[in-house]
Amino acid sequence: METLVRLNGQRAGRDKLFRTAQFALKLVNSLNKAHLIGLDPNVASNLEKTVSEFRKLLRLGTFFDSLYSIRGVGNIADPTVKTLTTVSRFALAGFLFNDHLIILRNKGVLGPWVDLKTCASSSYRWWLVALIAGIVRDWYELNKALKAKKRYDRHKGPAKLDEAVEELTRRKDILNDFVKNVGDMTMALSALGYIELPSWVAAFAGIVSSVAGAIPIIDPTYKLS
Repeated sequence: METLVRLNGQRAGRDKLFRTAQFALKLVNSLNKAHLIGLDPNVASNLEKTVSEFRKLLRLGTFFDSLYSIRGVGNIADPTVKTLTTVSRFALAGFLFNDHLIILRNKGVLGPWVDLKTCASSSYRWWLVALIAGIVRDWYELNKALKAKKRYDRHKGPAKLDEAVEELTRRKDILNDFVKNVGDMTMALSALGYIELPSWVAAFAGIVSSVAGAIPIIDPTYKLS
């Protein structure tokens, strides 16, 4: 209960809670359509739409937060991390900008000059760029950690796979961020049509990434800083 209160007390945490619920309902809908469970299709579908609408309201204004966060990149000492973080945050701002256009167009605030299909495609592409930058940073942080432990020798080549896996499991911040990024990338690639996945797989990936995104809010030691 304390964990739920802590999450609900922050906008980011509240979004993760409802994001997890939204993809859980998507998973239920997918299994229901496949006749793997026998629920009233209208119940889960209506709940999913309600949660989705609430999340849209929560996201309004986050575009400006994302833009403002780019200013903090100047305090990062590592030039590689600084570059990747800048790309990631700028791309996330691009994703949120298009997302806001879609929300406002659907609510009738903006006119038909906003092409929903174009904005949706653009938002997913920006999101994919942010995720690629995030995964590259995860690899860079893991590689840096291996070098710090003298498990990487330029003359002998990279560390063995089992050593990299061992270090990844030890660095829970890197592992959690990697899991979150992979889950989100699975959905982004599926939405853009680069890969074909059953709807329940994409929904499950959304649940995984949402939970991974919530963990650092609950326990800051899981946050990749």
